[in-house]
Amino acid sequence: MRYISLIGFALLFLFAQSTVSCRADKNKIVKDTALKGNYYSVKQFFQDQWNTFEGQPYSLYKITEDAKGIDTQMVSALDLNWRAIAVQFWDTDISDSSFKSQYNVNTFQDATMQTMTLYYEAKDEQLVTQVLQVVVDLLNKKIKSIFITANKTRNGLHLVQKLLYKPLKTIQIQEEVFLPSGVTKKSTTSYIFM
Repeated sequence: MRYISLIGFALLFLFAQSTVSCRADKNKIVKDTALKGNYYSVKQFFQDQWNTFEGQPYSLYKITEDAKGIDTQMVSALDLNWRAIAVQFWDTDISDSSFKSQYNVNTFQDATMQTMTLYYEAKDEQLVTQVLQVVVDLLNKKIKSIFITANKTRNGLHLVQKLLYKPLKTIQIQEEVFLPSGVTKKSTTSYIFM
């Protein structure tokens, strides 16, 4: 009887330790990424999303808004040019070690929402990625959203992009193109998962 109670106590102790270490691990992943200077890899995340969801028959609403108006259509995930969409995000990746000292890094924890936000802000206005915000759900360790503000050049024109990705919910690409005439051309393309 004494051995059974000792074994039971030992198992209870091991269970309690593993529960505490799992809780600590959820925060550790996010904090280590920010505190050790290992900037979040947008490329790696989108590659993982592709590997996980490739070939899934999702239906999406594609909503395009520009000076001409709003166009809405229903599209199949199987028919979309995912590379053209993903490259908008890949171009903003700051995980390379050359970016290590070029961003201010902050973390914010929201106890009510059980989220941790990693916030990277460029120190130099010439960098492509000006803001990278990654929101992590602390309960399941999954990314809730990625928001990016980027300065890019396309066909010799300066453009500012605001990119949002909420896994299996929303992909949004907002663009402001600054024309030589001084006019700003704005457009937004959203993909809403059904």
